[in-house]
Amino acid sequence: MLCLYANWMSDFWRKLFVSSRESFVLQRFKTLKVVAASGLLSVVLLSSVAPARGSDTCENPSFVNRTAKSMSTKIPCAYVPHGGGPLPILGDKDHVEMVNWLKKFVGTYLTGDKKPTSCLIISAHWEEKQATVQSGATTKLYYDYYGFPKESYNLKYTLPGATELSKRVGQLLESANIRYKVDNDRGYDHGVFIPMKILFPDGDIPTIQLSLVSGLDPKTHIKLGEALAPLRDEGVFVLGSGMSYHNMRGFNNGQSNKDSDPFHEYLRSSLVNSKNYKDKVAALDNWAKAPKARECHPREEHLMPLHVILGAAKHEGNVEVKEVFYDNVAGVKCAGYIFE
Repeated sequence: MLCLYANWMSDFWRKLFVSSRESFVLQRFKTLKVVAASGLLSVVLLSSVAPARGSDTCENPSFVNRTAKSMSTKIPCAYVPHGGGPLPILGDKDHVEMVNWLKKFVGTYLTGDKKPTSCLIISAHWEEKQATVQSGATTKLYYDYYGFPKESYNLKYTLPGATELSKRVGQLLESANIRYKVDNDRGYDHGVFIPMKILFPDGDIPTIQLSLVSGLDPKTHIKLGEALAPLRDEGVFVLGSGMSYHNMRGFNNGQSNKDSDPFHEYLRSSLVNSKNYKDKVAALDNWAKAPKARECHPREEHLMPLHVILGAAKHEGNVEVKEVFYDNVAGVKCAGYIFE
């Protein structure tokens, strides 16, 4: 089964990045020679079965039970675009606006009493049959992209693991009757290390990743976020990493904003202009009925982190959401949101 999947993926990415003249990757790197053969994928298929928790840890020694410490101020949670593969940190001109915004994000929103002690990140690039959390026992990078320049597979970035945070996430999921697993082996995918390298260039914040759930059901992911809501009172920055527009055929084609603009107007009306939490939940639950929804998201894995973040912002009354980014990413308008 894995072999068939690998062959299919190899052919898919070969056609997308090699045959298509519209591929934004090859527009940036015309001299790149890509060899696409079945079995030679740079996407590594890692086991989704979590081994038993080990005692090894890469966790920062200074991070001991700080996630259990109640804080007087809620840490904001956010949903940000991570761009196309490694392009944001390779100097790609179509990611300049996004990179410049991310560089200012921490200094703008996460300072003073809102400075986090750790980070839980939900990336579009990890799906499992049930919610799966990294144990924090490994901090390696997982280069889960294909057809990019050689230097993109030699990128270095180190984040401290967060084993105590992993345990706390498990406790919260269990309390919410959400089945979950722990993974000791999986590294940070590019939906994690690309934005984090820009947000926290010193790599000084203990971080773990939580998967999406296969099937990509909106309600499932909102409930997943709701279970994690207490973390915001415990110094944890809960971050969703995706793309509010993600149609590979639409990047850099010059026409995609005709789809992107009305879809983002729906998100703006539903999340920013509407204040009541239940109304926001209903809107994201029915996101597929929004104007141009499927043109923007033929498959919704890059949108689902937004659902988790909305859940993490759960409040019985009003929830303050700000659209803090709406600009060009790889030739198409994408948005970023902060929940306070």
